[in-house]
Amino acid sequence: MSEEYVDEYLLPEANRLKEQTNTFNSVLVVDKEGNILATSPQTLDLMGMMLDSEGGKEALKKREAYISQPYVGLTGRLIIFISHPILDKNGRYLGLVGGTIYLKEENILQEVLGEHFYKNGSYVYVVDRKGRIIYHQDHERVNDIVLENPVVEQLLVGKSGAMEVENTKEVEMLAGYAPVPITNWGVVTQRSKKETLAPSITMVKQMAKMTIPFLMISLLVILYIVHQIANPLTKLASYAESSTETNQEAKINEVRTWYYEAIQLKKALNYSLNFFQDRVNFFIHESTIDPLTQLKNRRAMDAHLKNWT
Repeated sequence: MSEEYVDEYLLPEANRLKEQTNTFNSVLVVDKEGNILATSPQTLDLMGMMLDSEGGKEALKKREAYISQPYVGLTGRLIIFISHPILDKNGRYLGLVGGTIYLKEENILQEVLGEHFYKNGSYVYVVDRKGRIIYHQDHERVNDIVLENPVVEQLLVGKSGAMEVENTKEVEMLAGYAPVPITNWGVVTQRSKKETLAPSITMVKQMAKMTIPFLMISLLVILYIVHQIANPLTKLASYAESSTETNQEAKINEVRTWYYEAIQLKKALNYSLNFFQDRVNFFIHESTIDPLTQLKNRRAMDAHLKNWT
């Protein structure tokens, strides 16, 4: 391919893809043999070289849209290679155009996901289909394998959801996770459990401060009402226990009853006292009066002599 064609068409197109999309750290145009025809930026100094990196060779072999696993590219960086085939109007394969994302440098993932980093204990990370971290706020974590993470275990089987986990620093975290089917990646967002619950705890404390005075007033009102309800019942129960004493009826009548149950209990107690008093008087009369002469008998005379003595 002529140098003029490269300068006139391929290099401008590579620059356009890099600058206008702002997705890739670098862009390559490669022919079907694997020769690098154009790059952006040109400082990569790769033009004329063979694309023999792991991701490049796999993309040339598949001849279809392809997203590689993380690998070390020709420039010595840890990258992900995303490519799309170039076909002529008859569908013949001519090569590919590909873009790289530098995983340990500023990249599109940082721009998209970094906005969710609130500097309050929350962060986002991305894993590939093999459980390898391909994006993390801490660049030192990029390329780590985290297969033992329970969240990653769920992502690798295509599940989404939320759970409570501990991070590598043994901090309790609340994690939400979801797979990205088109790339077979998984996105995880985590936030400290303490930081997550802090607003709720603060809100509960504020609500407590506002409601405690009303609760205290309500409690006092309830206690007063309970006392007013229980007081007549307590008095009636006490008088019922000492019903054998004299003048109990007058005391019972003094009890203030203001609701139906207490009123009925008071009436029943007065009726019972009067009934039993009448029966007692009747039996006393029967035991001290001679039925034939209607005169007091010996038992009555003994009682009078005892009182006189």
